[in-house]
Amino acid sequence: INVVMNSGDNKYNMYTEIAASVSAAGLNGGAIPEYAGLTNVALNKTVYGPTAKSGYVGDVNDGFIPVGEYDTSGWAGYNFWNGAGNYNGAVATEIIDHGRVYNNLSLFRAYIEVNSGAGIGAPEKVEVLVSNDRENWVSLGNLSAVTDARMQWITLQLTETASARYVKFAFTNSGEKSFIFCGVLEVYSADEVAVIDVMRVNAYD
Repeated sequence: INVVMNSGDNKYNMYTEIAASVSAAGLNGGAIPEYAGLTNVALNKTVYGPTAKSGYVGDVNDGFIPVGEYDTSGWAGYNFWNGAGNYNGAVATEIIDHGRVYNNLSLFRAYIEVNSGAGIGAPEKVEVLVSNDRENWVSLGNLSAVTDARMQWITLQLTETASARYVKFAFTNSGEKSFIFCGVLEVYSADEVAVIDVMRVNAYD
């Protein structure tokens, strides 16, 4: 385990990769012992997107969970307003380029906010697609259904692992609200040994 200490301040909460690696309880995102042995290979990789841009351009794979709501740092907002109404069924995509093909991809997660009062709706669906050339895509399925929670994780756990260099998260707008907001995207693989980097952790009093 590689541990790098950093006492600098930041605006974010603890990253759940630590929970994924050591099954720690009490972190934002909860205890996730079933993820032990998996590594978030999307961390700090190149991202292409989003295709439906807004003024909210948070980095979705920098290893931080936004502490506050949509108007705090860290959120990416996908804008579906066309000047007269909402684009019902429009899709915003984020493509993560892992730099090489990873085997044993098995878990995909997104951290989203649903806030009707602020014009942020629940996505109709979030589809996960994979590719090795960024042209030909294969769908692996959809992330889990959105609940009534304001901030929440939605996930896709595969029964058979996949291999890919590129992973696309496709957010489909329901047409009810103008925005979809995403704070974190994660792609987990058993391809490498997990590393805990405490440089990405800020402890709060």
